[in-house]
Amino acid sequence: MDTYDAEMIKKDEEEKALSQQQEDGWVTVTRRGKKPGFARKESVAKHLRRRSEQQRRKKELTNFYTFQIKESKMKNLVALRKKFEEDKRKIAAMKEARRFKPF
Repeated sequence: MDTYDAEMIKKDEEEKALSQQQEDGWVTVTRRGKKPGFARKESVAKHLRRRSEQQRRKKELTNFYTFQIKESKMKNLVALRKKFEEDKRKIAAMKEARRFKPF
């Protein structure tokens, strides 16, 4: 722990020395900005890959042609009708059992 602290103090002193003016008035400019970059960890890399994959999927067009749009609308309509019929059957079954309380 002491060696780590010593290294950090040494780095801080070097950075301060670089940022101060020299005798001739020049200041050494370093490349590092205020914000550090991404940590080079496996978890960060995995997150970036997943995010880029999601963006790529988002750009893909699912219903590009008009017939595809019509087909998807028809599928949705069929699914809604099927759900409606199932709900109708459930309500009828509850009415028969005398447990139907709409409010």
